[in-house]
Amino acid sequence: LEYELAMLDLRIDADPYCKSISREFFVVLLPRKSTLIEQSVFAAARSIIIANIPLGVNVLGEDVMKLELSTRGSVSEGRWHSWMDKLLFALGRKDFLSVCKTSAAAIRGISPNAEIQNLKNPWFDLDFSDLGACSFRIDRAEHRAITVHQLRILEAFLLKQVDGQGILTGW
Repeated sequence: LEYELAMLDLRIDADPYCKSISREFFVVLLPRKSTLIEQSVFAAARSIIIANIPLGVNVLGEDVMKLELSTRGSVSEGRWHSWMDKLLFALGRKDFLSVCKTSAAAIRGISPNAEIQNLKNPWFDLDFSDLGACSFRIDRAEHRAITVHQLRILEAFLLKQVDGQGILTGW
């Protein structure tokens, strides 16, 4: 019973962060005005993800290599999440997140939507650690403020993100 309960936690739907990543990848891989990922794009994405799995982690014995395609040979959102479920189950949460992070830029690079290819993903491409490790909720807007020191930290963070011409690319 304990094992079965642990396995329930290793599902995309049980983890909002993993589900967000799965959804983000799905949207990135969609062609414009479509709700299905093309089979060739899925095959390329799967190759990228599998190539980023750490050495010594064997997922080939799992169901990770298989995916049931639609009758048109495309991948629906439900089937995509089901495949990501298998990957999460085979890798565990920590390795799943690591593989997704190392795969993100290459996954964006194969997007059929050219506008998406250069966008930054806040989960993978931006390091917010310079802004501090803690935050506090302040309910009333009139009580929210920023100090000059905090403003300078924010300025430094943003300046680290700009290109040579001072433009925030991909935002």
